Amino acid sequence: MNKLNLLVHRKDTINAAGYLNEVAQLKDILAASRYQHLMDFKTFDTAQGNLLFEGELDQIDEGIIFIEVEQFGFGVLRVLGTQINPGVLLGLGKKMNEEQLKNNLEGTIGSLGAFLDRP
Repeated sequence: MNKLNLLVHRKDTINAAGYLNEVAQLKDILAASRYQHLMDFKTFDTAQGNLLFEGELDQIDEGIIFIEVEQFGFGVLRVLGTQINPGVLLGLGKKMNEEQLKNNLEGTIGSLGAFLDRP
């Protein structure tokens, strides 16, 4: 792994149309044929996500984790490198423990973790 990129876009009631446009653009990009689907997942009862990759199974160049919480926003984590092991990406998806992830979010980026408790 050479580089990680993280993008978090908070949903904003003031600019709801802009947010929906951003989500649609991102989903169009991720639907491109260059990205291959690895798995879907759900967490927090209101969030869903996808694990995607670019490259070959034995030589992944880019891994992408996309998560969207309809009420609060979305996030994209890009893992860039050469020969990334697909098992590592699958492991990230399978090890998503709701409580542990929520605690980490609360501890590292403050109030974003509180969003997860909202109905």
